[in-house]
Amino acid sequence: MNASTVSGAPSPALRLAIFVPVGPVPAWVARLAGDCASLPDVALVALLRDEGTPPADGEAPRQVALTAPPGVAEWSGANPADSARWLSGQGVEVLLDLRRAPAPLPQGPARHWTLVPVGDDGAAVTLVTVPDGMPVDGAQDARHDAPTPSNPRRDIARGMGEVRRALLHLARRGG
Repeated sequence: MNASTVSGAPSPALRLAIFVPVGPVPAWVARLAGDCASLPDVALVALLRDEGTPPADGEAPRQVALTAPPGVAEWSGANPADSARWLSGQGVEVLLDLRRAPAPLPQGPARHWTLVPVGDDGAAVTLVTVPDGMPVDGAQDARHDAPTPSNPRRDIARGMGEVRRALLHLARRGG
């Protein structure tokens, strides 16, 4: 069900773009892109591929091809200034940056997020803003008092959950 304005007309969906390295991506990235595309009141409108950050050799997670769903615009290149100009034409409100080294985009969307490692072992991930690393509003789970041992699958799932919660939170409060 889409949110409605006072007039009863559907409100526009939150416009999301996802930035990934060129080539295959970890399977969880493809799953997250699909999850985001299916969220109510969120529209995946653009997929960017950064030719300047090829995948690392021998990366542990299973790698898969990421294809853009029908109707999703695609951009590929190595110049961040070009990607920012292209994004502005797509009306993107949130950029989820899943490249290895996300960097601010001049004139990019005001909301530029990434998942970063946290903790002593760096296995857990959390959703933060680029470039200042501040936690994203609406992303965090209820805090647990007792620490739990790191589990890579569970940690990635928590990070994916933070992305979904933050997008829903933002979409429901009207961007």
